[in-house]
Amino acid sequence: GLGVCAGSTAAQLRLGYHFERLRRRTAVATDARVRLTKEVVESSFSVKTMGWQRPFAAAIAAKRAVEAASIRRAQRSRALSIAVYYATVPLSTLAAFSVFVARSPPRSGLTVGKASSAIAILTVCRTFFYMTSRFAMNIPEIYVATKRMADFLLLPEVDRPRSAEPGALVAVRDRPPSRPPVALREPEQ
Repeated sequence: GLGVCAGSTAAQLRLGYHFERLRRRTAVATDARVRLTKEVVESSFSVKTMGWQRPFAAAIAAKRAVEAASIRRAQRSRALSIAVYYATVPLSTLAAFSVFVARSPPRSGLTVGKASSAIAILTVCRTFFYMTSRFAMNIPEIYVATKRMADFLLLPEVDRPRSAEPGALVAVRDRPPSRPPVALREPEQ
């Protein structure tokens, strides 16, 4: 029974490294989609002028599809991890009782007291192994997230542009030419 618990932990540790790979792929796909979306938004005047809305929308949708596929793979792996967790006690109990029945002398059967004790011990072991394996599964994801944050924080500082308009938070670049002011006429009486 304890061998099944240990095997469950090993399977979840393996899934932890798989999660790390999936997390990196998802992060790369998300970054690519956000970068393209940012470029489209920043150059929206040019995009609209040239009639490029549909090609850019299709490109963003393709990048989102790659990102969504990566997220789906990660969710399937999480579902597998949860299935392994919930299957651990029944499988380890089956293994423990099979060994007990196979190795016990004739006429010494499995009693309710022995069965309850074995199930309780295996449940405690499963909880311990589960916490250990969850820790091991989350460490790679934490590593990827902190590495991404560190890379972002180490980027060079960007100088805030000086705006020609007082009180403006952002300077607008590549602004379309403004129309000349229209002189308002006094209404005739």
